[in-house]
Amino acid sequence: MQKVSVRTSHNVVINYDIASIGDRILAILIDLIIIGIYGFMMIMIFITLETEVVMLWIIAYLPIFFYHLVSEIFFEGQSVGKNLMKIKVIRLDGTRPSIGGYILRWILRPVDLFMYGGVAILTIVLNGKGQRLGDLAAATTVIKLQKKKRREVSSPLEDSFNDNYEPVFAEAINLSDQDIDLAKKALEVNRKAGNPKPATFLAEKLCEKMNIKTEVPPIKFLHTIIKDYNHITSR
Repeated sequence: MQKVSVRTSHNVVINYDIASIGDRILAILIDLIIIGIYGFMMIMIFITLETEVVMLWIIAYLPIFFYHLVSEIFFEGQSVGKNLMKIKVIRLDGTRPSIGGYILRWILRPVDLFMYGGVAILTIVLNGKGQRLGDLAAATTVIKLQKKKRREVSSPLEDSFNDNYEPVFAEAINLSDQDIDLAKKALEVNRKAGNPKPATFLAEKLCEKMNIKTEVPPIKFLHTIIKDYNHITSR
């Protein structure tokens, strides 16, 4: 499976599996089935009501026109089809696309679907980063989500403000808010994409910064230092 490497603003490289063309086509077909069912229902309703008011027809069919745009904006880069196929839209820096980015993808969708999607398929194959024309314009791509792994520890904030909590790593006082923010993002990547590499890399760097050695697994280590830092800095 092809991968795309993105470098975050914190200079951490994250590798994502690119969604296959087959997954993307199946996602589109699922969405088309949903759109088709909705359109058929509207036709039946209007036939039953025996109405020919053009404005009502236009209003009824607006959800079809804006389906992909609204879905991706409000469901974090996923339509129903993408959700079922476990794929989603992200920016090339690993972050969530802006509304403007989603709009660019949506505007260029008709061009990508020209020749029964041939333009999109050709662009994706030649590009190497899973990008159709809309993705190129919006600096986005579509990735395959990995199965979520069982969380190794509880929430980073759990018990961190409890007076009885004893920090495991007192050296966390040497960290900065930026370090903790990066730790949270690395944990989020592991949780959402099932990719532990950023967490492992960051755990090593933070150990060097705090001048400590530990056998605690990277994921648990990051959760722990977040709790320790929150507790220490809250006092």
